[in-house]
Amino acid sequence: MVDGYLFNPLFAVKGQTPELSTLLIYVTNEDSNNVSVINRQSGEVVATIMVGRKPKGIALGSRKDKLKLYVANSGSNSISVIDPATNKMDIEIPIRFGLGPEESM
Repeated sequence: MVDGYLFNPLFAVKGQTPELSTLLIYVTNEDSNNVSVINRQSGEVVATIMVGRKPKGIALGSRKDKLKLYVANSGSNSISVIDPATNKMDIEIPIRFGLGPEESM
């Protein structure tokens, strides 16, 4: 409170969240060590992205206002980071703890 006035902002600045194309489907291929990018309308594989060994799971997240796909590679204990704008792998991050990047039950 300053000079008897309480500052209470009435607006907030919010960045626009990027979106993944709903036309594309990303599928991990455990035996081929890659991710297939499939066009939903045509059913055709439009890209194949090489990742680590035995990819088993995929997640979407944003980093620095850019979307990224994260692929868990159970055979190489790593996470591959894919840029969906280019359908290329940016980096492969090694997992240095545990038995692998997947949950065991």
